[in-house]
Order: sequence, then structure tokens, then C-alpha cells
Amino acid sequence: MAGGTAVIVGGGALLGIGIGTGVGGVVSAVELLDKKMIILQSAKLLVAVREIFLNDEKDVAYAESIDQKYIQNIMEIENNITKLRLQEDVLNSKEKREIKEKIKRAEENVKAMKIARKSMLKFRSSFEMG
Repeated sequence: MAGGTAVIVGGGALLGIGIGTGVGGVVSAVELLDKKMIILQSAKLLVAVREIFLNDEKDVAYAESIDQKYIQNIMEIENNITKLRLQEDVLNSKEKREIKEKIKRAEENVKAMKIARKSMLKFRSSFEMG
């Protein structure tokens, strides 16, 4: 499974693998990435799930655990967006612009992650059906 490890590390930023700073690190790392990078990381993760964990290893449970972690990360980012919106109300105009940009980037990232998650679910359900 060494090949699988290499592939998942490529998409691991979206799961918090290799960040080492806990939950806050996952949110911060994902928010720093632009939408194109999120799509690239998601594609790597999708390849790992489909080709290695489902087709090669036939490990549906592990694919499901990846999905659950992915969901947690999406929820954490959405919670952080809410916190940023609350902060935005009390800031000056320059800081508000910065917060609005962070919110916009985070929303784009979440949208891309949700699309990737739907693909992951399709892969898993197709595999489970045969």
C-alpha cells in the first residue's frame, strides 16, 4: 500500500494529514489555498479513494472514514466563515475588505470540496453496488 500512501499524502492537506497543528491547522491550511489548489488536492484524494482504497484494497470502511473526515473539515470551514462574518461587523473598512476576501475564498473552497465529496460518494456507492 505504499503507493496509496503517496497518493493520499498528495491530497492529504484536505484531510489534515501532515499539518500537525490539529483542527485549527486544517482550517487555516485549507483557507490559505486558492480554489484551483483545492480542486487539485481534491482530485488527488479522489484518485486515492477510487483507485487504491476501493478498487485495489476493497476497503470501503477506510473510504468512508476519509469521507467523514472530509465532512468534518467542510463543517469546520463553514463554522469559521460564520465567525469571520461576526468579526466583520466590528472592524474598520480596511479590515472588513480583508475579512470579506477571506470569506469569499473560504466559500469558494467549500463549494469545490462539496463537489468533490459528491464524486467520492458516487465512487463508493458504485463500488458497493458491484
